[in-house]
Amino acid sequence: MFENLKLNGRSMHSLQRKTERIIAIFDGKPHLASCVRILDFLGFNLKRPEKEGIYAQIAKGVIQRLSKVDTINFNDVHWERLSSLLRAALSERDVFDTFADLASLLKPRDVPESAHTIPRSIKLDEFLTNEIHTFTPWFQEELCPFEIRDLRFLRMHIYGHYESTAFMVHHAGPNLRKLELRYRSGLGASDLVHLGHMPNLNSFVLDICDSGVGTDILIPWIRSFFEPLLRLDGHTHPLRHFTLVIAVASHESDTAQWELEWDQYAVLDQLFANSVFASLEMVNIVVKRSNLQKLIIPTELLGWKLPFLKGSWKLKVDFQ
Repeated sequence: MFENLKLNGRSMHSLQRKTERIIAIFDGKPHLASCVRILDFLGFNLKRPEKEGIYAQIAKGVIQRLSKVDTINFNDVHWERLSSLLRAALSERDVFDTFADLASLLKPRDVPESAHTIPRSIKLDEFLTNEIHTFTPWFQEELCPFEIRDLRFLRMHIYGHYESTAFMVHHAGPNLRKLELRYRSGLGASDLVHLGHMPNLNSFVLDICDSGVGTDILIPWIRSFFEPLLRLDGHTHPLRHFTLVIAVASHESDTAQWELEWDQYAVLDQLFANSVFASLEMVNIVVKRSNLQKLIIPTELLGWKLPFLKGSWKLKVDFQ
């Protein structure tokens, strides 16, 4: 319990009880506070007068006692909506007000204290975000200390702002090994990103489960993503794994609708049968639906629509 301390701000009643319990434990056994190494904040995203009291308790009774914390995780936390007292307590634990402050901490140790952080001197290996549009303006600034061209793994939850998505793929693409695009609101123009931007990609996850798009939009997007590689004669792309996450909305008993739906996915067979994708090992289609038992029989149609992938043992269908 004490190595990883989790605080959930979504329920004020539960947060109040847990905070009081932690304070009571630390009051009785102060040494236990030094056992905490990881501090997780979840759901601190609303600013209300009634929260000031509990935030003050957390700051004074919990945060200020944690002398050995080396990791702080924020999930759905709006920094500006925390009380000034709580922000101050967290800042003393090396949480910074701005991206620039964080960058100054990460600069090479041999840079003099009086010097500014060297542009592009902090090379990122992995980057995961659900607010890409807030980072791309910073990444484009001339004095930005972060270099994204060396990224190996990029995961983005995308809520619009498709140009920001394209910027990241274009700039990080040459060295990317793993890409995960999780769309939450449409897919954007189909020509914004394609596999040609990522000549070294090994793994690609496309999650449209919550995007609200159907096959009429998805299939042209998939064609546009993969087809540029087909024009490169004699070239083999290193892509080994492709995962497609979809949500199925057709009525379970509508067999004709199932047939029509799965017919559209034949494009995957046509694309991946090309020699440019000779390195491909697995296409994993993840089907999300609440009533899985009724979904199994219609989904078997998918294997029949993709004879190349099924016959070469490169097709896997999962239910979630």
